[in-house]
Amino acid sequence: YTLDYFDQHKALLTSNRVTPPAPGEYTYYVQATDPVSGCIGDYQPVVIEVRSIPEVTAIYPMDVCEGETILFTSLATGGKDTKLNFYLQGSSTPVGGDRVTVGSQHITYEVEAEDIYSGCTGVRRTVTLTVTPRPVITVTQPGTICPGTIYDLSQSLSIWFDDYDVKYFDQKGMVLSSSIVSPITTTDYNVQVTDKSTGCTSIIHTITVDVYQSAIPTDYTLSIQGGKAVCAGQSFVLEATCTSPSWKLTYTDGVTTGTLTDAKPSVVISGITEEPPYY
Repeated sequence: YTLDYFDQHKALLTSNRVTPPAPGEYTYYVQATDPVSGCIGDYQPVVIEVRSIPEVTAIYPMDVCEGETILFTSLATGGKDTKLNFYLQGSSTPVGGDRVTVGSQHITYEVEAEDIYSGCTGVRRTVTLTVTPRPVITVTQPGTICPGTIYDLSQSLSIWFDDYDVKYFDQKGMVLSSSIVSPITTTDYNVQVTDKSTGCTSIIHTITVDVYQSAIPTDYTLSIQGGKAVCAGQSFVLEATCTSPSWKLTYTDGVTTGTLTDAKPSVVISGITEEPPYY
């Protein structure tokens, strides 16, 4: 058979190649002729749908912070029945995944729209992520403290506090209501600052508050030498004992404070007018 091709008006075409003039639906016809008998078959329609070249309808350049995660769908929009493909500028391979976590450098992407039915792609457009670096802070680890001693975590930061919002976290990630802590065992706390001028946050730093592992001593006694009652105005000897080989004990009557040690375990108290409760 020989085949002849016709346009939508059944006018004979000179070639089997056609270029539809605009998007839309076009019907072409093909007709077969028997070269021996000369018999001609019926017109057979061929329907071609021509779809529009897909376009990226809008792009959204962004100012972002280092370490921020951005969805690609937030960078551009396409027309109806399209999907968007993103490429690093100059690359022919689409990026993987649906998001990017930005580093410290600006990033420029090329984005194209693809028709989900025809696979046709349009002209690429560029969109840039302008990156602001994270704030960098210095954290100094505190020394070892006694169990229950108060420590202010802000003392570990070398920053100008007026420029930053500071958050402190416990080991479970819960935000602390204050920078003041008083751990009874060695404890890690986390801190993160936000630059008020850029809105960018630092990486999370850990502050380890090291606590002496030995318990607070309780094996001591404080008494009046001889264990006798003292008359008003009479001097007496206040003495301490402790089973530890090296110790220091602070005593007070509520007004005056003194110290006794393993090297000097007693002290003479001058005459008093009434008996104070030493502790």
